[in-house]
Amino acid sequence: MIFVKILQIIPGADSFRVFLRELTQALIDDGHEVLTLFNPGGGISNQPVDGPGEIRHVNFPRGASPIKHLAVSREVRKIIQDYRPDVVHAHFSSAILTASLARLGGDCGACWLATFQGIQFPFASGLNGLLIKASETFAASQMDQVIVLTKDDHEALSDCLLAVKVTLQKSSGFGCHDRFFDTPIPSSEARQKLRSELRLSSEDRVFLFIGRIIAHKGFHLAARAFMEASKNCPDIRWIVIGERDPLHPTGLTDGEWSDFEQHPSVRFVGIQDDVLPYLDIADALLFPTAREGMPVSAMEALARRVPVLTNKVRGCRELIRDGENGAFFKSADVEAIKRVIESFNPSSFTMSHSPSHAPRAAMRRSNWIKETIDLYENGGSV
Repeated sequence: MIFVKILQIIPGADSFRVFLRELTQALIDDGHEVLTLFNPGGGISNQPVDGPGEIRHVNFPRGASPIKHLAVSREVRKIIQDYRPDVVHAHFSSAILTASLARLGGDCGACWLATFQGIQFPFASGLNGLLIKASETFAASQMDQVIVLTKDDHEALSDCLLAVKVTLQKSSGFGCHDRFFDTPIPSSEARQKLRSELRLSSEDRVFLFIGRIIAHKGFHLAARAFMEASKNCPDIRWIVIGERDPLHPTGLTDGEWSDFEQHPSVRFVGIQDDVLPYLDIADALLFPTAREGMPVSAMEALARRVPVLTNKVRGCRELIRDGENGAFFKSADVEAIKRVIESFNPSSFTMSHSPSHAPRAAMRRSNWIKETIDLYENGGSV
């Protein structure tokens, strides 16, 4: 077996804890060495992360300030020069920008990889759009290989990067943990016992939200739609898993937030390490996002055979079959979301337990882990 020394660069602790921890452990189990750099405060859960593998804290900026990225890149370059990795792999646009600036000081003989969970410039316009495009294409141009998750992103970056290999990943993003596929679906009795703990009846239509409570995830639109729909539908309930992000607005006014927070049909449960039990008592995932890469929460829902109600945007288009395992809103506005909530009927979706309706294997995290390890062991070539 080939021994590989890997340096992972990822913006925050939450990203490592949720996405890269399993990959890191698998790499170590296979005899490889892994060092991960992330910002210990680069998330909203404030949960400490101490492994697996060696971890060093670097204060990666969350925004796109070139000055901040340049300052941090000097620290990253020094770490790379001392560590001498075989592979440097940066994830997410902000960390990729820092890594690209660090490489200007020399590649140290490593293979440099970048995985964009979703490029932003195709969705931006005006001067801001030009700046984002310049930032993302510059960062990508400094890599030996760029990995993307959707055909849209592959086409957009391939058109801009003539000298860099752009690869469409076979697996669906980071995938979701295999146990979401393999844990038996609870019986109706066990399901109702879990529901009763949250004051939910068997007749309630229960929606679930998982993620940051921020405007660009469409949360404000869904909140307004839900409150309006509840006036006509006394049987609907909404479990909200997540917290507000101090760096991003919710999109709701103070008055709207207060009304939503105190709404009798809403159940706030905060950040949860394990969302599987909540998926098992939900009838649908309400996922009003305006922009995605390859959404893990949607894959987790589909693995538990919970339909996903969402916008027809990148990432969701690849996962959802309208009318089978979910539904698309006709438009990204309150009225369209409200109509889907009001008309939602769990029995109208064809997510039976037969093999023909089984969730796609590409969504298993074990497949992504294998694909990534193969990439490293082949020297960054796929």
